[in-house]
Amino acid sequence: MADSVTDQLIDVFRSHGYEGASLSLLAEATGLKRASLYYRFPGGKREMAEAALAEVNGFFAANVVGPLLSAEEPGERVRRAVQGLKAFYEDGRKSCLLDVLSLGEGAALFRPLICRMFTALKDALATVARAGGHDPATAERLAEEAVIRIQGALVLARGCDDPAPFLRVVEDLPAFLLRQAS
Repeated sequence: MADSVTDQLIDVFRSHGYEGASLSLLAEATGLKRASLYYRFPGGKREMAEAALAEVNGFFAANVVGPLLSAEEPGERVRRAVQGLKAFYEDGRKSCLLDVLSLGEGAALFRPLICRMFTALKDALATVARAGGHDPATAERLAEEAVIRIQGALVLARGCDDPAPFLRVVEDLPAFLLRQAS
């Protein structure tokens, strides 16, 4: 990702959520003093979280959603998106920022943006499933199920400190989305 300060903010929010990401943790992670953080982010912690979400949104647009919407053949689109997912989640060792920011106070602040980001991913997955030959209703269902599988695998990976479920789910994504209709 582009900005090391923003990358550090993302890591803190991923690890501690919105409420748990204290200014002390944010300052320590970025190497900036609190005054410098406020200078850079006059809106405080909320602006920092918004910057983290914007960075993640940009990454997903370029490395996950973008490949899914490309003109390549459907299998290649999904394989490229899987590489983006693996990179962003560090092969299942990192939590989902959207998930942790959807809890507590973060839910009220960020839910519309989080929903738009999940919807963009789901819609892009459905586009690929349709390109792979599924009817629109089946493509929508498969796309939603794919998002659920990815998110569930991330929770399981975090809960058990084992990235294998995430890796298995994302590696199976091309076959899952593009399998022949029964």
